[in-house]
Amino acid sequence: MNIPFKQVFALNGLVTYRDHQITSRTLAGDDHLDLILYAMDSDESISRESSPHHKTIYVTDGQLKIQIDRESFAIKEGEFLRIEKNIVHSIEALGKCKFVQLNYMNE
Repeated sequence: MNIPFKQVFALNGLVTYRDHQITSRTLAGDDHLDLILYAMDSDESISRESSPHHKTIYVTDGQLKIQIDRESFAIKEGEFLRIEKNIVHSIEALGKCKFVQLNYMNE
């Protein structure tokens, strides 16, 4: 479900933390992009995956560890990281964490 146009929202208030879970909400999406907000409880993770789309991860609360190939990146609130399409990566919450993930086609 897309967030309506011409309305102001507090980003972090659109998803809530749940014990031992990952919650998400689609903010916007079409044939070329998906914008998704996640809330991850401490030590929750998204296992190794790859995507046919480029990704940009922007942390809005807390801190994430993102593993890309053999490199590990710690990303904290206010920071972002881009991930190339078709690259295997994983995402782990280092404490409670909220982040926005933008998946987009790059022709």
